[in-house]
Amino acid sequence: MSVDAPAPTTHAIAIGLLDAPGIDLRAERDPAILEQITESIRRYGVLHPLIVLRTGDRFEIVDGFTRLICAQRIGLETVPCWVRETRDASIEGVKYDTAVMRLNLTPAEEAAFFHELFLGECAQDIDAVAARVGRSRAYVDDRLQLLLGDAEILEALRAEQIKLGVAKSLNTIPDESWRRYYLRHAIKSGSSVAAVTGWVQDWKTTHGDQVDQPPRPQPSSAPVVANDYNPQRCYCCRQVDPREMPESVSIHRSCVMRILDPLLAAYRGETAD
Repeated sequence: MSVDAPAPTTHAIAIGLLDAPGIDLRAERDPAILEQITESIRRYGVLHPLIVLRTGDRFEIVDGFTRLICAQRIGLETVPCWVRETRDASIEGVKYDTAVMRLNLTPAEEAAFFHELFLGECAQDIDAVAARVGRSRAYVDDRLQLLLGDAEILEALRAEQIKLGVAKSLNTIPDESWRRYYLRHAIKSGSSVAAVTGWVQDWKTTHGDQVDQPPRPQPSSAPVVANDYNPQRCYCCRQVDPREMPESVSIHRSCVMRILDPLLAAYRGETAD
């Protein structure tokens, strides 16, 4: 069966019509894990339809019983299901249907979906998740890392306000206030991955060596100079204009010193160093 085939039709089936699997391979479930999956469903809904086998007027769950348990805990009346008519087709379709489902998800939804599989059916085995969705282990781990990053960045990614590369780049900034600062500007300006990566690199160049290190003592006779670093300050006019976002421009450091700085000094009526 090829994942290029059209996705099966999703049916909203009343929970009261769904029966537990004939054999539940996971008779015992960790309450903490159930709570995490429940919270994911409360926030995002049931992203991955259950696979069920038609049995007369009712349906037996073939895949997704843990999701059903969690959906019941938050009071859902129906859950999305893919219906199979024979048991062989149900079992054969599990991996295929999961792969098709993956194709329709945003990166943030993939993160929640993979996390749900990781905690539930795949028993906290990343390799099992990767095999289930037809992706590499690195791909799955990359998405799961989004859940360990900044919650506001994940929400912006979920709302498609930023791109995946922007989210990954911003999450490398350890300082929350700066992370959120750049996030707001990335959303407001619709910045590209390259632009945001440039902001982050500028921040790391200026602040990176200060993270988790004690401040250097100042000589008692030396005045303390406040750091006025601002990534939104224009290098040319030295002003911050909230109506405009600075753009990254490729220029050699030697050209800045030999050409740009003397020109700017003359423009400002200053003496170049």
